Amino acid sequence: GGGGGGGGGRVDPARSSDPRGPRPGRTPLADPLLTAAMSRSGDPRELLKGPLIYGISHTLMALAFWLPSPHGILAIGTLCAGDGLADVVGRRLGKGNALAWNPQKSAAGSLAFFVGAGLTCRGLLAWHGVPFPATHLWLIAAASAAVESLPFLGAYDNLAVVAVPLLLSHALPA
Repeated sequence: GGGGGGGGGRVDPARSSDPRGPRPGRTPLADPLLTAAMSRSGDPRELLKGPLIYGISHTLMALAFWLPSPHGILAIGTLCAGDGLADVVGRRLGKGNALAWNPQKSAAGSLAFFVGAGLTCRGLLAWHGVPFPATHLWLIAAASAAVESLPFLGAYDNLAVVAVPLLLSHALPA
């Protein structure tokens, strides 16, 4: 007992990172540490956009196009490695090299996207024994990085990052 507030003074780490413990009306989406880890702005409502779309896109690509299709490998590899590295590298090394058409993105992040997507997809294709022309792979990585950098996509850039490899890998001749 004691402690007041009905929580008994216990902190359930699965429910809250607040050292005072869970509070009435508090949901995991309102957890400041979780929100900071998963969003760019710190606004919990953002979690229902970019991160949710990322998860849905990843799941749909895995269900619809995984092995032995190069299409799913390219879409998932581009989304996970390209988009993931662009965010990390852009935050750390992107100061002072903003893109002219989108000051929210950086040359460092876009380059990391291109290299990360290309190398990861090349490795995944080789690992699973799925043939795909290297020139097409690097063209897809470049096109995906370019589309991801567009300013008008906002939280929906993850849909574009999945769509570009899917469309191009189907459209380019083998």
